[in-house]
Amino acid sequence: MESGFNIDTVSSSFPEGFPIEIGESSRFSYYIVRRNGVLHFVKEPTEKYKNDLVTTLALKKEFLIGYGLNHPGIVRYYALEDNKLYEEYIEGKTLRQLLDTKDPRLLDKKFLINICSQILLALDYIHSKEIVHLDLKPENLMVTNIGGQVKIIDFSCAQSASNDSTPGYTEGYEAPEQLTGNVNVSTDIFLVGKIMDELSSATKLSKYWGKFVGKATANHTDNRFKSASEALKAVPKNYKITNKWFTNLLLLMILGGIISLIAKPPQKDNLKEQINQELLTQYPIPQDSTIEEVNREETFKPIEPKVHIQPSEEEIERKLTKMISQKLDELYSLKVIPMYNKMMADEEYKYTLGTDPEFVNKCLEAYDQLELYGEGLKKQYPSRGEFIDERVRITFETRTGKMREKLYPRMEETTSEESEIGETPQCESN
Repeated sequence: MESGFNIDTVSSSFPEGFPIEIGESSRFSYYIVRRNGVLHFVKEPTEKYKNDLVTTLALKKEFLIGYGLNHPGIVRYYALEDNKLYEEYIEGKTLRQLLDTKDPRLLDKKFLINICSQILLALDYIHSKEIVHLDLKPENLMVTNIGGQVKIIDFSCAQSASNDSTPGYTEGYEAPEQLTGNVNVSTDIFLVGKIMDELSSATKLSKYWGKFVGKATANHTDNRFKSASEALKAVPKNYKITNKWFTNLLLLMILGGIISLIAKPPQKDNLKEQINQELLTQYPIPQDSTIEEVNREETFKPIEPKVHIQPSEEEIERKLTKMISQKLDELYSLKVIPMYNKMMADEEYKYTLGTDPEFVNKCLEAYDQLELYGEGLKKQYPSRGEFIDERVRITFETRTGKMREKLYPRMEETTSEESEIGETPQCESN
């Protein structure tokens, strides 16, 4: 799947709700927008495909699969509104951009190990949720500017146990079984192997990754790693010292020590120090050597006391608001959102004056759990109890109110009855 865009042009300061376009593919446009003070990455069909059923269904499927995922190595999906998919904004570069610009970090063996390990850790989580990505490639892997966190993006080709529609792959990266549709978790392992083959070839490190790549990209799935965790254990972690100079130095140090011990009895540690000093003088160790200096003296620096800056009231409130919103997202993703999307796809719901009791109950169950979560927050922030209660209520009413407006447009015409959805349940007084 195509996903070309450039986030380098995004300004760190632009108005709320003002979109900045950053690119487009054959079917989708991509831009950045600020909502509630937070940057979001937005994906929506281009003008040509806005009414294309296959495209809009693919967008809905991507949201349904990605919405419930919560892992540092996976992009977060926030909302799908009017065929606009709102995702986490990631400040960083794709692996393809690192390759095209010949980023010097790619020459570091440890950097490639870290890249591969992070991908496999994220895949292990995805596979535990019975989801396969099926479109792993340098364009769909981002590395954050701060911390170097690898994040898997674009679940448009992914399949889950409950949603296997709109399969796809990228030509040149596809596993053999993707051509027949008989995919499984080892398909993602194959794609990781292809990626590491490309990265190591571009940086002339193929000899270190040959064994891993060979097993990961085996044509038959039975000959590959059986899981991401098994592949993780096979990632090359240590590289042997092949420089003969270092080998000879070690042999000389050992031989010199043996000869000295035979010629003269040891006198505590003085003899050892003398041998080491003579050898180090004759054969100085380069600074980039992986061999540590002998008898290196440790230097201790006093630990400077850390200054703890107390967060302001506004910062605390923003943090609590975000935590409550994320908790409701988590609760709704389990039962409410799937039911909501199913009802939205059914035209008859749009013209009823009543509300679906089961849907209402699911919303209220989520609200009860959100209240319990709020009680826990009040124990951590006892001085913000009233604010937490208010944010729990407002967050619930806002979120469910929007769903109500889309599910039951004719409800706005009624004046005598109030819908149960969108109103905070009231406790009956005894």
